[in-house]
Amino acid sequence: MQRILTLALALMLGLSAFSSQAKNNAIKMAVGETVHLTLDKDESTDYAISLSKGLYYVVMDVKRSDDSSSNIQAKVQLLKNNGVLIKDYLAHTNDVGVVTRTGEQFRIDKPLGARLRVSHDQEIPLDIWITVLPAKQIKLLPFGFGNTISPAKISNDEGVGGEIAKFDSVYYSITLPPGKWSISLGLRLPKGESTNLQGQVDLLNAYGFPDKTQYINVNEIGDQARAEQIITVTKPKPVILVVRNTNGEKTYQYDLTVEKATD
Repeated sequence: MQRILTLALALMLGLSAFSSQAKNNAIKMAVGETVHLTLDKDESTDYAISLSKGLYYVVMDVKRSDDSSSNIQAKVQLLKNNGVLIKDYLAHTNDVGVVTRTGEQFRIDKPLGARLRVSHDQEIPLDIWITVLPAKQIKLLPFGFGNTISPAKISNDEGVGGEIAKFDSVYYSITLPPGKWSISLGLRLPKGESTNLQGQVDLLNAYGFPDKTQYINVNEIGDQARAEQIITVTKPKPVILVVRNTNGEKTYQYDLTVEKATD
């Protein structure tokens, strides 16, 4: 009998130690701080964060470690500090590319000692950046994966552009005045070459969150091609336009043109 009691006590102490270790196995982060981690498949990392009552945004940037355009699937879960799940998909991305950003708003009804659990199920490691901000302080954060933003312009004669390497992305910002606008992407190959022309423009909001992915899509065979979308805005609309080369073999010359729509 004494032996059974001893084993039971040892088991209880072991479970208590395991539970305590699980509760403490989280990295501290603060509201407004950006944390960076690299995760392999089926790995997860917990962050301990104190949240006051109110509205928040969670911002997640993700980059594939192989620099290839393919699936990007990652998520952030919200848990109590003891590990009890509150929200399974606080933020998540299910995108195709090399890099991506997502952002979601969430509400905390009373002060909470919380955990953010970051995970993914891709076959390769992903670099992930997480930031939590009060909703009143939301702004365009620098992209964790390093891309910078250049100004686009409204012009009938020429847009912005240059050379874009395979699987690369270029970011532009512009505020569209009220009216009807044509946004077009042109792709060109050097003279004498004719092959697949594959690229797209993603439309993001002012904070870099996806509005419409593959907003403009170019997929033709030849030495040059152009595609457009028409957008109507009723008040000044700040947007970010992301030009992506979705061809893994070719470098293109591109131009992104914003002009008054003619139809």
